Amino acid sequence: MGSLLEDTVDWRELSEVEKKYHSEIRNGNLTTETKFHYAQKLVKSQYQADILKGIKILEDVLGKELHNIDVDEVYLSLALGYGRLGDFKNGLFYLRLSSSSCQGREELEAELLERLHRNGWIGVGIVAGATLLTAVLITYVYKKSKS
Repeated sequence: MGSLLEDTVDWRELSEVEKKYHSEIRNGNLTTETKFHYAQKLVKSQYQADILKGIKILEDVLGKELHNIDVDEVYLSLALGYGRLGDFKNGLFYLRLSSSSCQGREELEAELLERLHRNGWIGVGIVAGATLLTAVLITYVYKKSKS
C-alpha cells in the first residue's frame, strides 16, 4: 500500500457511486449517506476538479444532520481531500478535529506533517536562492559601475 495522499480510487468504483448519486438527485431523494460516499470517492480521484467537488460536498454534509455517518470519517475525508490538493494546513485542521482513535488518522497526520515541512524547506530554499541571486546581481552592477 502506498501513501494515503497518493492512493486513488478506481474509476469503476467512482462511476458506480456517481450513478447512484445522480439517480437519487433525479428521483428527488438524495440521502446524506449517498452524498458522503460519493464525496469520499471524489476526494480520492486523480483529478483536482473531482477532489474540489468532493470537498465541497463533504463540507455541505457537515452542515446536515448526520444520522448513519461518523463525523470523524467526514473530517478524515476532508483532511485527505485538502492534503491531496496540497493544502496541508487545512488538511491538518480537519484531521485534528477528528477523534484520536480514528483508523488511519496517525498515518495521515504523519504524511501531512512531512509534506508541510518539506514544502516549508523548499520555500526556504527558494527564498535563499533568490536572495543570493539578488546579492550577486547587485555586486555585479556595483563592480560594473566602478570600472
